[in-house]
Amino acid sequence: FHKLEKRLNKLLDLDVKAVEEKSSPLERARLNVALATAVNSLYAMHLRTQGVSLAGHPLERELERLGAFEREIAGAAAAAAAAGEEKGGR
Repeated sequence: FHKLEKRLNKLLDLDVKAVEEKSSPLERARLNVALATAVNSLYAMHLRTQGVSLAGHPLERELERLGAFEREIAGAAAAAAAAGEEKGGR
């Protein structure tokens, strides 16, 4: 638990505006989805420890929605990489 707390504190100490300014839109999307997935996963673990089933729970749909965003971002990253290769190859 101490390691998790230490790593989270590093993240929470970051200046969000500075990070956003230095990041591309794709990097910001990745970060936002990763953070949302982490928070929702922690909440899912909490629910499970309380004996709550995620089947049919709104959190289940949210995790599916985040998975769809992850796939969309991966597709955008692949397209950006391919576009970069095309420009570099000419």
